Amino acid sequence: MSYSLLSYIYNSVWFLEESSQDGLYEIAKNFRNGNLAKMDFSEERARHRAFVISANALPELVDENSTVTPGNASQEHSIAVIPIMGAITLQDQRCGPAGTLSMKQSLEDAGNNPNIDSVILSIDSPGGEAHAMFDLTNGINEFKEKFNKPIVAYVGAMAASAAYGIAASCDKIICSDQNSIVGSIGSYVTLLDKKKSMEADGIFSEEIYAADSSEKNLDIRSALAGDKKPILATLKVYNDRFTSIVMTGRPGIITTQTTNPLKGATIFAIDALGMNLIDEIGNMSLAKKHCQQLSTSNYSLKKDDMTKISFKSTMLAIGSIFTTKVDGDEITEAEVLQLETTLGERQVTIDNLNIIVSDKETEIVNLNKRVADLVTGSNTLQSALTATETKRDAYLAELNLRPGTTPTTPVVAVDPIAVTNTIVVDEINEEAKKYRTS
Repeated sequence: MSYSLLSYIYNSVWFLEESSQDGLYEIAKNFRNGNLAKMDFSEERARHRAFVISANALPELVDENSTVTPGNASQEHSIAVIPIMGAITLQDQRCGPAGTLSMKQSLEDAGNNPNIDSVILSIDSPGGEAHAMFDLTNGINEFKEKFNKPIVAYVGAMAASAAYGIAASCDKIICSDQNSIVGSIGSYVTLLDKKKSMEADGIFSEEIYAADSSEKNLDIRSALAGDKKPILATLKVYNDRFTSIVMTGRPGIITTQTTNPLKGATIFAIDALGMNLIDEIGNMSLAKKHCQQLSTSNYSLKKDDMTKISFKSTMLAIGSIFTTKVDGDEITEAEVLQLETTLGERQVTIDNLNIIVSDKETEIVNLNKRVADLVTGSNTLQSALTATETKRDAYLAELNLRPGTTPTTPVVAVDPIAVTNTIVVDEINEEAKKYRTS
């Protein structure tokens, strides 16, 4: 154990399943009594470091003592496994568990390694320190955005409080057993009034604050004095962010008449299925299967490509496949794959139609130009006809004035009309010939 964990235990806001806090008190007690100082935790530390498994390996062949890490994996289509066990803290602990800073580095290594297709977070934790959860959920979101690789949470006995917040940020949550525990979405802080125990040991202390530091530790001092309002306000800030992270990762959480997962209840996996807190119950093979499916389907399409499929097209495709489904039915893997195939075919159809529409738009532009040229030519022809009719009328009027006479000059012939568009020149000149005279 390091001083940092002891500091977390005494001073931090925790997202922790309540029954697990006694274990932290025992750790702190043993640390104070010097019982942990000389213990060798090297094996424990090794058990908590990230390792790599083959996508085709059987679960019983998984060896967390392997020297292969997310950074040096050389086998293609491998899966990085990052253990999250015990109390979750920001920094690594000498007594074993890695901190979230190290976990984020393992994520970065897995993302940068082209032989790693996906990541499994192997979780067995009652929760931990609030800032550690915020740190790792940020890291998970950055990993998915930056590397476009799936990440699946595989829960052993428990993923409670901060551990569940981390799992909720993953693409899928798989529990190993129907009695695995999830939930405990909430926050609390434990305040220890150490004065009495110190006085029992003959140690007397007094806290003295500078005149300009009247608000320093005010929420804690007020709580110890009986006024919990300031510290409750602080806890609300943490709790609101916690629930926001969970609801973003699992937007379809269902509340029953007796249980509200967002109020801090712990829930068995068998019940969590119906509340959309988890996706499935199964072994490590199922978790790997989800990794492979996500790698070859959802994550094989870039986000920009996926958004090309319109909402209407998507809903039509879904409706055409699930016509026999009724409320409460589950979707099979085969149906999901069929949906992906259908959506892909619909996208090809949409792309082809877009090409046809583009060609038709070009034709419309050309036709509009042709119509404009014809209108211009028609106007020019009408002007020429009007001029010819005027000359004709003048000639007839002269004949009427002098019966039996022949005009001294012939009617002026109409010159060919100049039209800028050669397509209509001949048409206009042919019309004009009808009014020529020799």
